[in-house]
Amino acid sequence: GRFEAIKHVLHTFGRRWGLTGSPAANGLMDLFGQCYILDLGNALGAYITHYRDTYFVADKYGHSFTLMPGAEERIYEAIEPLMLRMGNELLDMPRLVENNIWIDLPEDVMEIYSQLEKDFITSVDSRIVTAVNAASASSKIRQVANGGIYLDPKVLPSGLQAPKSEREWSNLHSKKCEALRDLVDELQGSPLLVAYDFEHDLDRLRGAFKEGVFACDYNMKQFDKLVAKWNQGDIPLLFGHPQSIGHGNNMQGACHHVAWHSMTWNRELYDQFIARVWRQGNASDRVFVHHIMAKGTIDEAVYGALQFKHSTEQALFEGIKRYAAERRSK
Repeated sequence: GRFEAIKHVLHTFGRRWGLTGSPAANGLMDLFGQCYILDLGNALGAYITHYRDTYFVADKYGHSFTLMPGAEERIYEAIEPLMLRMGNELLDMPRLVENNIWIDLPEDVMEIYSQLEKDFITSVDSRIVTAVNAASASSKIRQVANGGIYLDPKVLPSGLQAPKSEREWSNLHSKKCEALRDLVDELQGSPLLVAYDFEHDLDRLRGAFKEGVFACDYNMKQFDKLVAKWNQGDIPLLFGHPQSIGHGNNMQGACHHVAWHSMTWNRELYDQFIARVWRQGNASDRVFVHHIMAKGTIDEAVYGALQFKHSTEQALFEGIKRYAAERRSK
């Protein structure tokens, strides 16, 4: 990965700075690589295995880790000398306002959802859909909440599965598209940036919003011109994938509404996508984040996880401030 590539040349840099607005977006495990780049392992150790063993406890499978008692405070104290935080309270930022929009899944779709959630297998359009483990089931039921699902790949005459590029899906409902249409009508042309996730989400959105502009249709050079038009207010509805336009684009010129058609577990992608609009230079006094979620589904758990991760990162910032104050007082 990128960390392993840069690790071998770090000694050639006399000074190193790391800039991020979300150092621990998905938990304190994220800190190791960033801190190693700054101090070659002085604060948190030279190897991530040592960092895990010192501060975390693994589950019996070794796949997930929880903090040891008191480890959080020890991490904050160890990394405080490396950190300088310039918080939003020092910037002239709009107020961030959340708006949760709830939809009900149709009964037949809820049956598919419940069976996948319980048994990891169901049938859609006479095709079997299976989830091989809990993580796969989580993805499958999140897809169903959005409105579609990938079908199990066809088996070729050779006996091999068809490649992912030829994967098929079934569109199950359009409730989130309908809720998004209500929001678009309510905004009456005020620019709206919409996040989606799966290919079948994109398929349904293209069908429901002929007037929409889709960032994936533009190459990098074309996208720069698209952003310029967007910031002038000439594009009322723009769809993008958080991994594609979640970093490096200033899109606050005319927009103060962001909508999540498809919720994401990833707090960093979540924050960065919103930050395309919620940033300095936005002339509005408020930026609205609209979450379109299906009642009684995994959407509720994803939203809760995002809030928890936000709390974890806020605790990091507060801990660093506390230890910095203590160090200065000595």
